[in-house]
Amino acid sequence: MADVLTRCPVCGSAELRKFDVTRDIDGNICDILMCVECSALLNSYAYESLHGSTAEQIQKTDLYAATSDDPPSFHLQEVKQAGSYFQYLADCGIDVSRFGDQVFCDFGAGRGYVALAACQRFRSVIAQDWDTRGVSKIRDSLRSARSDYTNLDIVNDLANVQAKIDVLFMWHVLEHLPEPTEFWLSQLHRLNEDALIFLQIPLYRPAAVCRPHYVFYTERSLERWASEIGFRPVNFGYDAELGFLGMIARRVSAQSFAK
Repeated sequence: MADVLTRCPVCGSAELRKFDVTRDIDGNICDILMCVECSALLNSYAYESLHGSTAEQIQKTDLYAATSDDPPSFHLQEVKQAGSYFQYLADCGIDVSRFGDQVFCDFGAGRGYVALAACQRFRSVIAQDWDTRGVSKIRDSLRSARSDYTNLDIVNDLANVQAKIDVLFMWHVLEHLPEPTEFWLSQLHRLNEDALIFLQIPLYRPAAVCRPHYVFYTERSLERWASEIGFRPVNFGYDAELGFLGMIARRVSAQSFAK
């Protein structure tokens, strides 16, 4: 994308208006643009930062690094707590009985606790992250505690994934993609025809404005993004205390999806 935003990376509209001028958590002045068409909020400073760095370079930090002081018992407890994500899906009416024959992908896995929890529920699990140090170290730590994760593949690029993905999990990841629609349109062939997306993003709040966050979504813009890549939302959920928005979306049939 060019230094100056001329179109919305969610819906492609050229109707962008200034929504706010604020400082991010590092003190940088950011113009926040709003797409009139889909209501996505765009962090122009984050896009300008791509002139001197790649998105991958900006995202790589030690935030998810596992320290040597974390014992296997700590990681096992975190994996156990991550099981609540799958209970939430069940509570929303998703048929979790099918998971045993399906492939789960934690895209932007970080420490990988959700991916590790998925190993107990899915036939095959993929933990993808540009920086795989965190999840790799934790998996190895748990192997030393005799916890087996033979159905887990850790990759830094979806190009290394051979299996079709049935459940795509993105927890605070979509806002890190400067071209979310373009990227996932290019990856649709990796998703099964009835694939499910389960994600959460931060809403536009002062504490969430930072260089790695390109897009702030509303319910409307999330629905538009899903539609652009051939998915239909089945559930939205808000965390009012933390300022987060979640969505479950199902891929629509090829016959009813026309670009």
